[in-house]
Amino acid sequence: MKRYKLPTITPRELFKNGLDSAVLWNIDRDKELEVEIAIALSLKNGYHSSVIKTLVNIFGKKLVLNSIQKYQDSLSPKLISEVKDTLNNSKLVA
Repeated sequence: MKRYKLPTITPRELFKNGLDSAVLWNIDRDKELEVEIAIALSLKNGYHSSVIKTLVNIFGKKLVLNSIQKYQDSLSPKLISEVKDTLNNSKLVA
């Protein structure tokens, strides 16, 4: 799985790397999104452990955590808690 360090990514690239297309179904597949926004939107639209794990595989734990911290005002406390619990209680790559 490729680790993205670029400032932007398209939904199409996320889908190619394993994110379920239903998560970002309402966004143009070729639209360039800031990586942290793409992570936050993906979590907001489909936050369950498989989405979290896929995002960690693509971006790494640190960037996923930075994204939920940066966009915490747009995310529910329950979502933030679930993401943090999943990251802390799983054997995901750092």
